[in-house]
Amino acid sequence: MKNKSRGIILVILLFCLLIPLFFYNLGGFSLIDFDEAWYAEVARNILRSGNPLILTFNGNLFLDHPPAGFNIVALSFLIFGVNDFAARFPSAVFGFLSLFLLFAIGKKLFNKIIGLSSSLILVSCVWFMFRARSGNMDTILLFFYLLTFYFGLKVIDNRKWLYALVASFSVLFLIKYMIGLTVLVPIVFYWIIYKIPVSRKTILKSLLLLVAILTPWIIANYLTYGLLYFQNMISSGLRMGTRIPPDLTGLLSTNTFVYLHYGIGKWYYPGLVSGVFSLFFIRKKKALVVLYALLIVLLSGFLTNSKTEIWHLIPLYPTTALFISFTLFEILSILSHVFTARHRQRIVSFCMLYAILFVTLYQINKYRDNVRLFDRGMTDLAFVSAAAKNRPEKLYLDGHDFMPSTVYYSEKKVNFLRYNDPPQDNLKGFIASGEKNVLILTENWKLEADKIDKKIYRIITERSGRILILVI
Repeated sequence: MKNKSRGIILVILLFCLLIPLFFYNLGGFSLIDFDEAWYAEVARNILRSGNPLILTFNGNLFLDHPPAGFNIVALSFLIFGVNDFAARFPSAVFGFLSLFLLFAIGKKLFNKIIGLSSSLILVSCVWFMFRARSGNMDTILLFFYLLTFYFGLKVIDNRKWLYALVASFSVLFLIKYMIGLTVLVPIVFYWIIYKIPVSRKTILKSLLLLVAILTPWIIANYLTYGLLYFQNMISSGLRMGTRIPPDLTGLLSTNTFVYLHYGIGKWYYPGLVSGVFSLFFIRKKKALVVLYALLIVLLSGFLTNSKTEIWHLIPLYPTTALFISFTLFEILSILSHVFTARHRQRIVSFCMLYAILFVTLYQINKYRDNVRLFDRGMTDLAFVSAAAKNRPEKLYLDGHDFMPSTVYYSEKKVNFLRYNDPPQDNLKGFIASGEKNVLILTENWKLEADKIDKKIYRIITERSGRILILVI
């Protein structure tokens, strides 16, 4: 027991050494348009409205995602104030905590060395760390995905863990809808393999808990949106209209595998090899069936979706990490038979952790600039938009790009010139209409190209071509 506690303490201390990767300079640079400023504004509107179930952006209802992740960001705003650090803090926290969960899952399925190695692999994946240092929902989603999976494994110890599973799954579903359903597949396989009986009474109580958690959200959004909300939820979650047959002939050249390669770096080819190598041990290690079930259900979703993006693949990273760690452990275990049984386990553990840590530190060093560890300052758009804050005039945005930064940093409802009726749907036509005492965020070259008379506007601020003017 003493050695076990000492091992856990050493793991915690090792993970604590990684804290600066997640939290250093987290608020040192401004939020970007997608998705940071967009999501931060939705979260801030929760505090403004006091309604945690109905989401809004720029004065309009927000239908793209359910509310759980935004409420977590809103809670961060409540604690730290509305600022860039607070917008990113939940992603960093849940990304960091995901390391502990992956360690626990690896330990439960195999052993603590595989669990620890998997966590080190995860933290060295560039896209995981990039999203962990960004104000979005991806690492929050990953945390509750892993938490639900872990609770599913714990049901074998005590059936009451099923209630924790349901609570975690409810939050997972309320972060990004349908992707959360995929975690149930490996859990069911695990229960079947290990013949875990669950009483009808426990199942009924669990379903009642699920209904109790989801009902307020369902009722509130039905009363606000009607059936449109749930139609949108299904369409968005399943990405209807973007389904394609999987390209099995050119599998490794599909976006899914190209993005996976970029996201996990040097672990890509070991991941491919370990995915095949582990098949030879599937009868010996029944837990591998669970990993393959998770891998297949995720890949089948990504490979049949024409709009799969790189951040969608983050739930694949822990699975890949577990396969790599398992494969390396088995190879080292086979090679270690030249040593005496007394030292074999220590040699395997030392060699494995040394190899994993070497590649991990190499990748962390390579991606330190990609994850913006040392970036400072505001973007030009954020700087100019902030100048409109606390001003009484109406704010118009001139441009064909949707710019959430303008909404977030100005703290105003933003009107778009392009949404006006012609000829007021462009800068020249709008100013010619004669509306006075309004703010317009535009670009210098447009003022010059349209030959706007400098006497009819006053410059509030400008930076690197971005300019905020007051029409007078």
